[in-house]
Amino acid sequence: MTRKTNFGAGPATLPTEVLQQLAAATISYGHTGLPLPELEHRGAPFAAILEECNALMRELCQIDNDYEVLWLHGGGRQQFCMVPMNFLTPDTTAAYIDSGYWAHEAMQYAAYYGQSATVASSAHTAYDRLPEWPATLPPNTAYLHLTTNNTIYGTQWHTLPAATAPLVADMSSDILSRQHNYRQYALFYAAAQKNLGLSGMAVAVIHRDMLAKANKNVPPLLSYAAQAREKSVVNTANITGVYASLLMLRWTKERGIDAIEAENAQKADLLYNHL
Repeated sequence: MTRKTNFGAGPATLPTEVLQQLAAATISYGHTGLPLPELEHRGAPFAAILEECNALMRELCQIDNDYEVLWLHGGGRQQFCMVPMNFLTPDTTAAYIDSGYWAHEAMQYAAYYGQSATVASSAHTAYDRLPEWPATLPPNTAYLHLTTNNTIYGTQWHTLPAATAPLVADMSSDILSRQHNYRQYALFYAAAQKNLGLSGMAVAVIHRDMLAKANKNVPPLLSYAAQAREKSVVNTANITGVYASLLMLRWTKERGIDAIEAENAQKADLLYNHL
């Protein structure tokens, strides 16, 4: 059977074998005899899924237990909210690099929760390049936020900007797509539907030193600290979404980051040479 491919914005194409495994588990998961969506979200089978997801994220990103791995409801926009909710205070400023549509929107969300500042931007050239760096950060900068890969515009950070503030990254479109030093970040996050599974959820990986700075007056569902304490199960988790991410992480490990990066470079060359 010929499979159609969606090249539009939104959910990316999942490997056929991942879809087949997900379909089988939806009918009956492992030895439980239960459909995957009906698993108890605080039960042992789902706890094992979360544990393997976390271990694979740490392995593939080459990070250690100094980082918490959180599987959260909502996509990238919810992370646009959660970052300033958790880390902005009345006497600090969030610094943003405006390198495209999503970077600009993240900055706009931050303004709902406190002071935010654009410290570098390429809006004046219609985002046809990355903003010039270095730039001056405001006093008492809580964090510097960037978007590692700017869809629509085709720009990607290969050398991250050096900054004295904790670095926070939206990696929705290029997480696990290439070899990368994830230890440069205090926090990085990604909407799952590009490289990690299904829409409607996100992964956030946060260093414990950054987590210790989180605001205390945040509702538990939107609190990184509360999510870490409850191992991503503050409320009923997106069990199917997390399992789809586990299948993608297994697939990524089996393929290898080097092979995935080489294939992505080949696809990019084909596209850009055609254009």
